[in-house]
Amino acid sequence: MIDEYIEKLIDSKLKQHTSSTGDKKRGPKTDPSYSVTPGEWVLSSVITAMFGMSSETLRAYKRTIWPEGIYWKKNPAGRLVYNPARINEWMGS
Repeated sequence: MIDEYIEKLIDSKLKQHTSSTGDKKRGPKTDPSYSVTPGEWVLSSVITAMFGMSSETLRAYKRTIWPEGIYWKKNPAGRLVYNPARINEWMGS
């Protein structure tokens, strides 16, 4: 009797969790109406996701084509950041 009660309790908790977080096989529920707008300067991972450029391509463009302060710079923490608006303009030219 106690085993049945515990089993039902676990099942109900799993159903509540699945309904609030989405199907476990498909992952959490998502709302496609949300979008993320990047800041003026972003890390290379954002540029890679936005434009499909590899880190090697970013390094090559940084060394040869893109001037510092326009397309890339170091942030106060010393990390390289890129300007997606400028890169988008450059890609369109």
